[in-house]
Amino acid sequence: MKSKAELEALLMLVRIFSGEPDVLDHMNIEERRNALNSVMMAKRMKPSKEEWEQLGFTFTDIPDDDILCRATLPKGWTLEETDHCLWTDIKDENGRIRGSMYYNSLPYDRSARMSLRCRYGVHVGSAVEDSFVEEIYFGNEQEKLFVAGQIRRARGQISREEADARFDREDALRKMAEEFGDANYPGWKSVHSYWGIGKDVIEEKPKEYVYKKS
Repeated sequence: MKSKAELEALLMLVRIFSGEPDVLDHMNIEERRNALNSVMMAKRMKPSKEEWEQLGFTFTDIPDDDILCRATLPKGWTLEETDHCLWTDIKDENGRIRGSMYYNSLPYDRSARMSLRCRYGVHVGSAVEDSFVEEIYFGNEQEKLFVAGQIRRARGQISREEADARFDREDALRKMAEEFGDANYPGWKSVHSYWGIGKDVIEEKPKEYVYKKS
């Protein structure tokens, strides 16, 4: 008798040779949907399994499965498909994305992992007024609490000196943003901080948006 993995591999080949378009993406979407409907999540977790359990998740092993486990979510939390066939959003009771899960179900490359996100962090994003300008800021996409400065993207090839100068500037702006976070949101590196849960909440209302030219 063939194993489940062997049968899945044969089914994949049959679908490919039958001419079905985008077979691999469709198989991943189907298997992801099956996993979500059965509330199965990745065994490989970041920051750690204990951090997930502190939020109210519980996990149970599935016999002969080294990739996925059965899960119970905290009250009000949901698993929602994204437009990408390999990724799932993990949302809390307020609809905020608190983490993400990657699941590749293809038998020759089956793997899964998931991670929790911090509410605030240091990010690099395009400035609204100019897509060729990047800004380094502290916060998140919805809450830019402090913009350390901007860097213009290179158009075409640049010299080694120019590349080094750009790297040094970005590094300096990242450090500036981190210093703002350390001073105003000392728990920002924890996935539990500033989500409105627990004693570590200092301030839920965003601080004043600050743009600093440098």
